[in-house]
Amino acid sequence: MAKLSKETKQRLQQLFQCGQFVIRWGFIPTVLYLVCFGAEEHLHPTSPSLMKIM
Repeated sequence: MAKLSKETKQRLQQLFQCGQFVIRWGFIPTVLYLVCFGAEEHLHPTSPSLMKIM
């Protein structure tokens, strides 16, 4: 395994922490957006729209 300097390890750790933050706080809003706005044309015409339900 390649040896990494202390500075490189800190940068990688910070990068992974930022990635975890983005995934944790961005996943649910992205799913809600896709459910509410992205799939409306794919819904069956007789099925109620999520926007109407909410």
